[in-house]
Amino acid sequence: MSDFDVSKERTLNTLLQTLNGHRDFSPKGFVDTPVIDVLELINSHTDYVSTSSCSGRIALYEAVKDKVYHHYYHHYYQ
Repeated sequence: MSDFDVSKERTLNTLLQTLNGHRDFSPKGFVDTPVIDVLELINSHTDYVSTSSCSGRIALYEAVKDKVYHHYYHHYYQ
């Protein structure tokens, strides 16, 4: 199991706890409902993981040959 796979497993376990009512470490304390489908789509891919907790931004981590790249996207909704 790669370092990314271990990190992804830990991250998804934390996300599952948050979705089951435990507070996360974001200022808001929970994942926004409108992004849950997007998170499920991203996290279903073996090389990506995200736990974005805001409908206006997403942090995406990508595994490429045992290296992890962080991509941060932000979009303001009106």
